[in-house]
Order: sequence, then structure tokens, then C-alpha cells
Amino acid sequence: MARDIKSTPVIRGKDAISFYKKLEENKYKKVDKDTLLRIEQSVEFFKSKSKYN
Repeated sequence: MARDIKSTPVIRGKDAISFYKKLEENKYKKVDKDTLLRIEQSVEFFKSKSKYN
């Protein structure tokens, strides 16, 4: 039987401030072409292995 999924904890204080700072810093950051290509290849690989295609 499967285990229950635990709730995601709420972040507070310094952790919340740090999280939102990092979120803001990376908001408009672009993914480099090599990483994007690797992700696309992985997606295609898993699509080809899927029985739901």
C-alpha cells in the first residue's frame, strides 16, 4: 500500500526571504542552448519509450 504524501512545509523568516530573493534573481534568466538541447533530447527519448504514445 502506498504511503501518504506529506504536506509541503511553509517557509518562514530567513528561509522565505532567501527563497524570494533567489526567485527574483533568476526570474528572467535564460537557459543556455546546450542545456535546452539536452532537455529536449531527454523528452524525446522518454516519449519514444512511453506506452501512451
